[in-house]
Amino acid sequence: MAEKSKGQFITTQWTRILGSSQESHEEVSKSLTNLCEIYHDPVFLFIRSRCGNTEQAKDLCQGFFAMLIEKQIYRHADRHRGKFRSFLLTSVKNYLKNEYRNESRQKRAGGKQHFSIDGPGKELDLVDEEPTDSLFDREWANIVFGRVWETLGKEYQKSGKEDRFRVLRPSIDDPTSFSLSEAGKELKLSESAAKSAAFRLRGRFREIFRDTVAELVESPDDIEDEIRYLIQSMVRGPSS
Repeated sequence: MAEKSKGQFITTQWTRILGSSQESHEEVSKSLTNLCEIYHDPVFLFIRSRCGNTEQAKDLCQGFFAMLIEKQIYRHADRHRGKFRSFLLTSVKNYLKNEYRNESRQKRAGGKQHFSIDGPGKELDLVDEEPTDSLFDREWANIVFGRVWETLGKEYQKSGKEDRFRVLRPSIDDPTSFSLSEAGKELKLSESAAKSAAFRLRGRFREIFRDTVAELVESPDDIEDEIRYLIQSMVRGPSS
């Protein structure tokens, strides 16, 4: 969780990575490694959607994060011009564009081309916005929400209320089909008690969600925008 003082977030993964004189090399490295781990799947899926090959995508994804760390590309990010995820997506696009150009040069020089963008025979400008951006957005939202559910589930497990968590979770996942009366019967609670328990679950979910988002943005002012972005990314769905 982000460190707090008098209600304000002092340091986050983002601020540590951009470099603070108060942060040790070990803290910066740990934060960078953590962000690379949680952003791995969105980056991988984005790359795979562009190159059309799983094995190539694995190699390219590994190469991208290696470049990010070794060349400290992340230090070029301007915290005042966008979120880290936006910077990361732009960096991935530029990385793929450079790789494609390198492969094209090798092909013209008589080498074998083993990397293509979005499948053979398709020419794309990787700097332009593509529908695959939404794939990155959805996967990132899935990961953030997944972290929230994991944290919340562990809390209920620790308090010996795994069944309550399992039965009441659909009140958030799928509220339109959730039945308080059925949940109450399964948990041996009155409908009123089930309603109160579901209310507490939703409240705690919102708290953890906000805390999780706070770790990944530059300042408290960014939290609400990021929350809206994550919710919208989930609502848009695969067909967007």
